[in-house]
Amino acid sequence: MPDPTSQPKDLSALLEETALAWREILPSVDSGAIELVGRLETLARWVATLKTSVLAHFQLNFAEWTTLTMLRISAPDCRRSPTELRYSVGQTSAGMTRILGKLEQEGLVERESCAEDGRRSDVVLTSTGREIAERSFEAVQSAQSELLEPLGKAKRDRLKRELDGLISLFSEHPHSATRVRASDGSRKSSESRRRTGL
Repeated sequence: MPDPTSQPKDLSALLEETALAWREILPSVDSGAIELVGRLETLARWVATLKTSVLAHFQLNFAEWTTLTMLRISAPDCRRSPTELRYSVGQTSAGMTRILGKLEQEGLVERESCAEDGRRSDVVLTSTGREIAERSFEAVQSAQSELLEPLGKAKRDRLKRELDGLISLFSEHPHSATRVRASDGSRKSSESRRRTGL
């Protein structure tokens, strides 16, 4: 059975039907929000699929690629602590350990003692890691640029402004990822203080 979200016209019809169906069940439902967010979710899936397809040629998944590219732009010598990487990439401690283990095994990163703090071990890109980071980033950006080229600069700039507005709205919402993370961090800090009696 063909995917109804694979064609814009089919997607539009599907989202409209979904919104109308829910309006019949719950009259207070905002059908416009359903249709708009549905489009955003579809775009997010398509972008993820595009990146997954490109990165498959480099035998990398998205989290591994993000780790390499974050290291590549870390001045001055492509190094960060595992904790800094974990927060930048958005991984748990266990998840980051798995990612770094694979990248280290493949010779793309290595561990080095921190000059300022000998107790700390930093993650550093190897020369091979730098090459893979640059080649894979160039490949992903080339695919994205090719996809967006028909829009033209003016429309792309307008879309960026519109998306900035959406990002601002989402960031202020109580259920946004940034607020949830901040709340979790505050709760964990409070729990830690209670346990230690501080």
